[in-house]
Amino acid sequence: MNAFAQLTLIGIVPAALLSMTRYSPQRVVLWVFLGGHLFLPQGVIYFAGFPDYDRIFAASLAALLAVVTFDFQAVMRLRLAWYDLPMLGFCLVPPISSLVNGHGPYDAFSALLTQIVYWAIPYFLGRVYFANGPGLRILLHGLVVAGIIYVPLCVWEIRMGARLHLNLYGAFSRKRPPRGVPMFGLPGNGYLGFLDFGINSSTFMAMCALALLWSRVVGKVRVVWNAPLTLVAPAIVMVVILGQSESAYGALVFGVLLFIAVRFLRTRMMHYVGVGLILAYICARIAGWDALFVINLLGDTFTFIARIENATQIIDNCRERFLLGWGGWAAGYRIGTRGVDGLWIITFGKFGFFGVMGLYLSMLLPVLIHLVHSPRSRLRDPVEIAGIGLCTIIIIFMVHNLFNAMLMPPLVLAAGGLAAYRPGFTREDPWLPDPGDWPSPPPPAEGPW
Repeated sequence: MNAFAQLTLIGIVPAALLSMTRYSPQRVVLWVFLGGHLFLPQGVIYFAGFPDYDRIFAASLAALLAVVTFDFQAVMRLRLAWYDLPMLGFCLVPPISSLVNGHGPYDAFSALLTQIVYWAIPYFLGRVYFANGPGLRILLHGLVVAGIIYVPLCVWEIRMGARLHLNLYGAFSRKRPPRGVPMFGLPGNGYLGFLDFGINSSTFMAMCALALLWSRVVGKVRVVWNAPLTLVAPAIVMVVILGQSESAYGALVFGVLLFIAVRFLRTRMMHYVGVGLILAYICARIAGWDALFVINLLGDTFTFIARIENATQIIDNCRERFLLGWGGWAAGYRIGTRGVDGLWIITFGKFGFFGVMGLYLSMLLPVLIHLVHSPRSRLRDPVEIAGIGLCTIIIIFMVHNLFNAMLMPPLVLAAGGLAAYRPGFTREDPWLPDPGDWPSPPPPAEGPW
């Protein structure tokens, strides 16, 4: 990683502070997390006595400092509620696990700070700025714009190879994609952009394609940056196809099915089924299920079987430390494995059953809350329906993390907004005046009645 990469990681903080002087806090927070996810380098700056300063740490720190400096009153209006308990528990389990496993107070504090930066800050900033219909719609449109920006970068890498990160930041990202291995006879080399793995890049573009679908068909959005979506949509879908990733193809197909269920059948039952199947899969695997049915259903490729076998070995290693895992920096849960894939199994190995339940409930409970509070009569409202689109993308994101490990702070922002959102105006909407400042109703007209 060269000096420009280090300057980029540090420079996002003053850039966010300067942006607050010109743009609304809501948009600054969104673009700090989206821009950090899309363009910051895959590298770490090490400071003595300080946790690893990486791209997610930089984006969270920049957004938090900008909000505290320029819009502290919005933060003070935040009130915790019962639906915040999974996120609070997910932040507290890692330090408790470190202490129980004897790793010491420094490791416990580092684990707590890491959880706060990676998860709590995006979640609660989403609670502050996106807990309303317009805020959720801005989030959905932000994903559309992100996909449009990434299209030319992905096309360049498909033709020239995944070298953008190397050319700009002086090093490859965490894993260099294979070259010269086309899938289904498709041309190209795959792409990374500035993300860590090709499968995550392709799945991210599939999520952007779904966000465009919800924005165009339901949200009545036809133009972004003077570009008609009828031309942009085929470009994004073609990039997804050329990504040569079965995970991205599955995400796109599953998302379209969820869209059809809401749009034409006017039912959210498939969303409930999706959430239920995710939680049922995790509980069944922890209980000892071998997942042979999933292998037969999705394919028996070597990498997929290896991920299932590795997850089974990790579950066996965690029998003794079922509730709290091995701790954040312990490698005991990896004994006997050839590699670890799947965010849920990594979390289970590190933080046990409490940790993995905290992770998935933090992301899926807001989805359930929004689905329950969205009446069927408003399933075609252009403003309200944006929340259903974000619910769809979050469900796909959590399904993807059953077999891969992908961190995406913009969707944690969305989860925070969905948790606190209710149809109509609420007291938690920071962009509405306080009810005490609303004008008094006019006096009743004089008359015999």
